[in-house]
Amino acid sequence: MVNETYTGTQVNRYASHSLVYLSTCLLIYFIIGIQYAALTPAWQVPDEPAHYNFIKHIAQTGSLPELKKGDYDQNYLARLTSEKFPPDLSVDSVRYESWQPPLYYILATPIFIIFNGALIPLRFFSLLLGAGVIVFAYLAVNELQSPISNLQSLIAVSFIAFIPQHIAMMAGVNNDSLSELIIAIGLWRILVMSNEPSAMSNSSFVIRHLSLGILLGLALITKSHAYLLAPVALVML
Repeated sequence: MVNETYTGTQVNRYASHSLVYLSTCLLIYFIIGIQYAALTPAWQVPDEPAHYNFIKHIAQTGSLPELKKGDYDQNYLARLTSEKFPPDLSVDSVRYESWQPPLYYILATPIFIIFNGALIPLRFFSLLLGAGVIVFAYLAVNELQSPISNLQSLIAVSFIAFIPQHIAMMAGVNNDSLSELIIAIGLWRILVMSNEPSAMSNSSFVIRHLSLGILLGLALITKSHAYLLAPVALVML
């Protein structure tokens, strides 16, 4: 809730400075992330071949894959990694992520089709989702601040945007970026709802809780660690 002692000028100045900082963080994030996506050799992001083959299966068959015996071959994986994925060794049999919830892979399938299976556009797609994580993490933490003091929000954005290994993962083909985005949006909505007055119209009540329910549903079909959003929402309710 906005403290009435703050002037409109103070709030506007805060909003302007925050927008500049957030925009700068996003710009630097994209500059670094694009280099990770473009310069990291194919399949050198953890589990990337298995995630890629999930998308490939949907694009080629129009159905979801099944995890089958032989999809995880430790000896072959050890050879691939020790030889740094040489072009003469196929990754088509690396399919051990077929058990994952499907939302990320379904969303990535049109990009796979449009760019004929090229790896870098898929990496850029994940990188874009990662930018959304930064924005909604900022909004979530900002719900805990006064309207003219956002130090924690800026710290949170800086950590998310500039930890090298996090950017590297956001610039790879995997479902981490979408699951983090849904978690960030969900936490933001939970904090917004907890800050709202209890007295609201029936229509507002339904819409706000329905939107949270949709986010929880999306989390369930994205990645297992996104399920943590459910108990957080339960505590808030």
